[in-house]
Amino acid sequence: MDIQALLAQLQGMGVLGQSAGFQDLYNLSGEQIAGSLGSLYDVQGLEGGMFNPFSKQALQATKPGQYTGMIESQGASILDQLSSSLGGQAARQAAGGFAGGSGFRQQQSGAKDVYGQKMSGVLQQAGQQRAQAMGSLGDVIGQWKKTAQEFA
Repeated sequence: MDIQALLAQLQGMGVLGQSAGFQDLYNLSGEQIAGSLGSLYDVQGLEGGMFNPFSKQALQATKPGQYTGMIESQGASILDQLSSSLGGQAARQAAGGFAGGSGFRQQQSGAKDVYGQKMSGVLQQAGQQRAQAMGSLGDVIGQWKKTAQEFA
């Protein structure tokens, strides 16, 4: 599930208006959720205290920019490792004393492959964390529905 799908789901449930955006999720109240689900399921007596809105932490974890710092930090560390492996003693040994040697080119290629693999891992980790955060929002919505349906 992505943010647009989440917004569309909440709009379809009547929890959010058609022009609502991501920022509106921070302002949802239990009363608002109860009223919307009461109308959706034609249930009387739902109270705001029955529905916990999304936590600010959970919403923050779904924002695409949330992982930029982690990606930049780990990327810089990996880049430092790449720079070290492309220069210095290891590179001189691989080149056999000649900057254009085939050993040097192989060593450079190998170092770049390792960098690419490590960065791919960092990006995959960030994507997984974001997907888990989106899943937790979906779980909250599922709990809202379950609670309302118990009274239907």
